[in-house]
Amino acid sequence: MTPRALIRALVLLGGLLAAGPALAHAALTGSEPADGAVAAAPPDAIVLRFNEPVAPVSANLSRHDGAAVALQPPRVEGGALRFHPAEPLAEGGYLLRWRVVSADGHPIGGALQFAVGAMPPEWRPAAEADPREAAWWWAVVAVRGLAYAGLLLAAGGGLFFALVPAGPPSPELRRGLTAALLLAAAAKILLPGLTGALLTLAAPAELLAAAPWRAGVATLGRGTAVTLLGLLLLLPALARMPLDRWPGRMLAGLGGAAALAGLSLSGHAAAADPRWLATVAAALHALCAGFWAGALWPLLGVLRREPAAARALRRFSTLAVGAVGLLVATGLLQAGLHLGGRLDLHGPYGQLVVAKLLALATLLSIAVENKRALTPALAAGDATAAPRLARNIRSEIGFMAAVVAVTAALGATPPRQPGAHGHGAPVPVAATAAGEGIAARIAVSPGRAGHNTVTVALSDGRGQPLAVAEARLRLAAPGGAEPLERALRMEAPGRYSLAGPELAVPGAWTLTVEALVSDFERRSLTVTVPIQ
Repeated sequence: MTPRALIRALVLLGGLLAAGPALAHAALTGSEPADGAVAAAPPDAIVLRFNEPVAPVSANLSRHDGAAVALQPPRVEGGALRFHPAEPLAEGGYLLRWRVVSADGHPIGGALQFAVGAMPPEWRPAAEADPREAAWWWAVVAVRGLAYAGLLLAAGGGLFFALVPAGPPSPELRRGLTAALLLAAAAKILLPGLTGALLTLAAPAELLAAAPWRAGVATLGRGTAVTLLGLLLLLPALARMPLDRWPGRMLAGLGGAAALAGLSLSGHAAAADPRWLATVAAALHALCAGFWAGALWPLLGVLRREPAAARALRRFSTLAVGAVGLLVATGLLQAGLHLGGRLDLHGPYGQLVVAKLLALATLLSIAVENKRALTPALAAGDATAAPRLARNIRSEIGFMAAVVAVTAALGATPPRQPGAHGHGAPVPVAATAAGEGIAARIAVSPGRAGHNTVTVALSDGRGQPLAVAEARLRLAAPGGAEPLERALRMEAPGRYSLAGPELAVPGAWTLTVEALVSDFERRSLTVTVPIQ
């Protein structure tokens, strides 16, 4: 594969990523009562149905007056969760905020609003979102990033010495790789507990209890065990064995490969179908990324040894072309397995994807220059080639660190976070949003907590009314509560409305209009409106 072909493949991968969000996460397919329904009699149970088995984390039921309603422990029935109120529900409105763990280990949540007898016109605020979620999320991202960095340096370095005849590493490099290995091992051991604390929203002191660790091990246990086993095999090779002889090189290669392959046994690969293909693709992806990233630090040392530098760089350059080609190919395969629909580039997940693609594109451009210009110049005896290569490799290390940080955040971010779109300026009762040849004016009347009428006027790039196949409205409450989704009723071509009690609490609400412009094209526009 030529460098130009690699860049084209990366562009294609970016197009696929921009085409849709990952669907490996569980999704709510229905509920009893239905969202927004008014039941004549109190339901015996509240049922949530998902497209795959899930594990319950939390559920909070509150009345329209803000009072909490006790629930019995939920019953898990395959892809359904059944919640029984501790006492029969009285007449009034109810809001169920739920949180579950999907098969790939990501927490997802939502809200279900219904009423018994009649939907009340006014709602009082219920409890706000738990602030512990953000704290645990940052902890998971930080430790996951340390684990990735340590693995790429240590396990990737092991693969490099197994595949490239680079001579014995310097004592400083040995100590550095061993330290990276120990860092990766410590982070991987701590990560299940932190992940479990995020899933269960545990208090900080509960990190020492068994419950968060059980939840985290259930999600990450297999992958963590395989990675730690690989690191255990790799430790003697990096610490003391000669890496210019076959026993040390073989152990370094086996340990590094096992440690990196363990990353494929949890996360997205654990829920994609077909499971075996997703796991193989993820494992190959991790191995290729590890070889590329793990080679950078040793290569800096090799450049100081002129006779060995040209030979090692030629060998690495030959292998790197295949590794990067396989990296792109497995990325495309994983995109095909995980993606569908449309990726929201305004949300956190979409913005992280764009950042990762930009960093990868920069890395590829540096790698192309190294292979096509600087490696041949070094072989030809150009005295300026080694310093320029060293400078480029240091730049690669910097951009690789950025990729690791973004990847760590992606691993803890659901692809679709309702209500987490761009923020517009607060407006009294109306706001306008535009983008991609479509505009929307969203008006809320009367703009007070309780029953409101939301009117949406859609227009095209010429300002003409735009009729769409389907229009939906997502309403995200202040304080981080899970959003509600409603279908908009068409009043006239380009004019849609929703009337109801959804805007139940005062504060800044985020309203997102999703318009199905054609069978293959969906547009989203977001505004923020203050509700008194």
